[in-house]
Amino acid sequence: MPPDLHSPTVTPNPTRLLTMELGRYRAVFRVRTALRLPAYAGSLWRGTLGHALQEVFCQTRRFDCRPCELRRDCLYAQLLETAPDPKISLMRDQAMVPHPMVLHIPAPNHPVVHQPGARIELEFSLFGEANDQIPALIQGLTAMANRGFGRGEGRLGLERVELLDPALSQGPARLIFEGGCFYETGLLPPAVLPQAPDQIRINLITPLRLKQRGQMITGDRLDITCFIRALVRRISLVNTFHGRDPLSIHFEEVWEQARNTRIRQRALRHYKWARYSSRQKRTIRMDGILGHMTLDLRGQEALWPFLWWGQHLLMGKGTIMGLGRYSLN
Repeated sequence: MPPDLHSPTVTPNPTRLLTMELGRYRAVFRVRTALRLPAYAGSLWRGTLGHALQEVFCQTRRFDCRPCELRRDCLYAQLLETAPDPKISLMRDQAMVPHPMVLHIPAPNHPVVHQPGARIELEFSLFGEANDQIPALIQGLTAMANRGFGRGEGRLGLERVELLDPALSQGPARLIFEGGCFYETGLLPPAVLPQAPDQIRINLITPLRLKQRGQMITGDRLDITCFIRALVRRISLVNTFHGRDPLSIHFEEVWEQARNTRIRQRALRHYKWARYSSRQKRTIRMDGILGHMTLDLRGQEALWPFLWWGQHLLMGKGTIMGLGRYSLN
C-alpha cells in the first residue's frame, strides 16, 4: 500500500531513505547547425525529446496515450505520460502519476545561439526500472538530435552518454555510450548520503512552482514548512510508484522539525516565464520562484535526507521540464 502522508510510522535509516534505484546521466552533443536556445530551455528539451520518442516508439501512430492499450510497453508513455499503476490505490483517478525521469536544466539566463562545433550537455535522472531502459532512451536521444529543434532548426550529433555519481555530479563519470557503441552499464553508483551539516543554503536554480489551496505560492509567501511538505510529498510519491517498497517515515516528526527550523537568510524573487503548448494551442504561464534561503539544521537532522535527495528528484510542478531544481551549499 502507498504511504499515508499523515500517519506516523517508523523513521527510516536516513542513508537508505529511498527504496528505488537512482541513475544520473549526462548526454554530450555536438552542434551541427546553429541552435538557438531560449533563456529557459526546459520546455524545448522536453518537447523535442517527446516528439522524437513518439516517432521512434509509438506503434499505433495515434499519439494519444490515454486510450492506448500499449501504453505500459511504450517508452514515450513510460517516461513522459506515466499511467497510474492498477496495483496502487493512490492517484488511480489521475491521468498521470510522477514520471520516472527529470531533466536537469541550467538556470534561466539569456537566449543563446550555439554555433556549429559547439558542445552542449543535457543532464537527466532516471528512477527505478526506468534505468533498465537507458539503451532505448539513448536511441531516442539520437533521434532527437538528428530531427532538430523547433521547426527542424538546430541539429545536433549525440557524441556520448555518461553515468554520473549522484553524490558528485561534477565528478568522475562512467562512459556508457560513445560513437554509436554501447558499453556495459553495470551497477548504478550507490548514492551515499553525506553527514548532515549545521547550516544549509538552498539555491533554487530553476523556477519552483508550488500550489497551496489552489493558488500558486509566491516568494514572499513561501515558508519552510510549506517547502518541506511539498518536498516530502514529492519524494514519497516518486518512491511509491517507482520504488520497491513504500517509504517508512514518521511524518509528524518531520513536520515538527520543519516548524522549528529557522531561516537565517532568504532572498527569493518571482520569475516570469511562459511556454507555448502545441497540444493546447495556447501560451501557458509558468511563473515560479528563484533565489536562495539558508536554514539552520541543528536539531532538525530528520530534514536532511529529504533535502539531499530532492536535488535529484526536483520538486513542484513541471519537473519533467526541469522546473523545481535546486542545489545545496
